[in-house]
Amino acid sequence: MEFSSSIQEAMIGPLCAKATYGKLYPELLDDPMAAEIVSKIDYNYSKIQNYNEEWCALGFLVRARSFDIALKKYIEANPEATIVNIGASLDTTFFRVDNGRIKWYDLDLPNSIELRRS
Repeated sequence: MEFSSSIQEAMIGPLCAKATYGKLYPELLDDPMAAEIVSKIDYNYSKIQNYNEEWCALGFLVRARSFDIALKKYIEANPEATIVNIGASLDTTFFRVDNGRIKWYDLDLPNSIELRRS
């Protein structure tokens, strides 16, 4: 896959980390949607291995888990909440926290949203 900008290419790192290390450490973060998306993107993932080492990837997992915990508490208290994810990138949080009743909006730059749609 060719990316139209460095912003689009930068979105691959966190997604790949959640997909790869989520499989290794599912008790930390289980993200099958990230794994599914990564499997569908034709990309040379070796390009990001230099900066997506295990310690960095685990940081992405811990950050995502922390957000998931906070969001799940909020959604439990507000089961029909509207949530706006600003700077959504290729984020898969919705699929981990959705209760079937929330309204979720992903906002980002036009070229990032274009990549999400593809």
